[in-house]
Amino acid sequence: MQKRHKKEYLGPDLNLIKMYFLYKEACATESPVSLSIYRRTFNHEYNIGFHHPIKDQCDLCISFKHAPEEQRVSMTDTIETH
Repeated sequence: MQKRHKKEYLGPDLNLIKMYFLYKEACATESPVSLSIYRRTFNHEYNIGFHHPIKDQCDLCISFKHAPEEQRVSMTDTIETH
């Protein structure tokens, strides 16, 4: 039987650099690893991404993502509430 690993996703407001600086703040009294080691560990030890795949998004989110800029402005309140 083959194991299936499901990738998990973090919000689009995060990225590896932001997470590294949060990590450094948390290591205030200890010596943090370098960014290259942090990146290598993150990429090879964890099955995490920074955006949700389109198949996991609802129709409203997809339409907002692909809407022209003028239409996005009018949809902002709806999206933030959603």
